[in-house]
Amino acid sequence: MNCWQSTNARIEVYPQGLDVAALRKFVLEGSRRDNALREKMLMAATVKDTNGISSLRKVVKQVTGANGFIEWRAAADDANRLEHLEELLVQRIRDDTSELVVVIEEAI
Repeated sequence: MNCWQSTNARIEVYPQGLDVAALRKFVLEGSRRDNALREKMLMAATVKDTNGISSLRKVVKQVTGANGFIEWRAAADDANRLEHLEELLVQRIRDDTSELVVVIEEAI
């Protein structure tokens, strides 16, 4: 096992020993420092706050609302937001509603 694998393994194992409060604190601290994590958490919280499709549709419009040219510096961030949106949509597929199909089509 090389040094990188050893480091990754330690990072993966470490949270297993934390209680819920410590893990929550760790995640919140991370979200203050990492904008991508913060955006992911905010999208998930927005969608979770309501069972309706309207909040999900709002997130879809925010994430997919690029107009015209996307600067190369912003491309990675946009790709991350799209990936997070995809994760949210996959989680909601269990809802199995026709409204969700429309929202997924809007996202595409």
